[in-house]
Amino acid sequence: MGYMTTKQIADAIGVSLQRVRALARSRNISCAAVAGNALLWNREDLPRFTRQQTGRPHGRKTGGTPLPPVRIARRQRGAA
Repeated sequence: MGYMTTKQIADAIGVSLQRVRALARSRNISCAAVAGNALLWNREDLPRFTRQQTGRPHGRKTGGTPLPPVRIARRQRGAA
């Protein structure tokens, strides 16, 4: 079991130091130790910091027929 600093985690996942701290707070990840003013995190917690899928899941579209393309008529200039 090794430790990673906040800077190492930020570099690994491509975010800022503040974002690492915000992710830890929102996902209830507690630091393993504090060394001076540096927070040390367990290496096993690294996957918990990575991006998670957002939005609702979209199922695979099955059946049905596609709609025909819609043609939008343009307004002519000067016509009232």
